[in-house]
This record gives sequence, C-alpha cells and structure tokens, in this order.
Amino acid sequence: MNVRETLETFLEEGKDWERKATSIRGVTILRMPRTATRPATLAMEINPVDERGNPMKRKGIMIRSPRELEALRTVLGDSKVANLMDALASVVPAVPAAGKENTGVIEI
Repeated sequence: MNVRETLETFLEEGKDWERKATSIRGVTILRMPRTATRPATLAMEINPVDERGNPMKRKGIMIRSPRELEALRTVLGDSKVANLMDALASVVPAVPAAGKENTGVIEI
C-alpha cells in the first residue's frame, strides 16, 4: 500500500483525534473530526522529539496544507527569528529536564 492509500484508509476508518506515527521523527498524522462546515480531514503535526524519542511539547504545530507548510518555512527561515530566540534564551532562565529517566523497570 502506498502513502496516499494509507492516508485515505486512515481518513475513512480512523477515529476522531487519532494520531498515527510516521517514519519521520517528530511528525505524526492527526485525523480531525468532521464539523458543521467541513468533512473529516487529516493534518500533519510537527512536534520535535528529545534524545529519548519523547515529544518536546504537549501539542505540536498542526499543518493542514502545502501553503501553511511554506508559510511556516518562511517564518522559521527568517534570521530575525533565530536572533529573537537567542535574546529570549539569554533573558529566560533555563528549564530543568522533566522527570527522571525511565529505565523500564518498576522499583519496589
């Protein structure tokens, strides 16, 4: 089954708000439910992962069209965005790493 067929099947048979992982780290496909003004649709969610493969944010960035993806590329490619992030990082205190590393073993 090719990517298009897989996506069509997911759109038809997936549950509302269901996420499907992709082979691209940090990218999932989200099935968004039908509303009064549009049919059910799919969106790409971009949420970078840390070194352990855990999402870095609770929710990622939803992208529903090639136009939105191109607009995001334009914004992120602007050198002023990188400069602003550097300035923010110099002002805001560092955030400590969340939680303890999961070893997969339950300590009793």
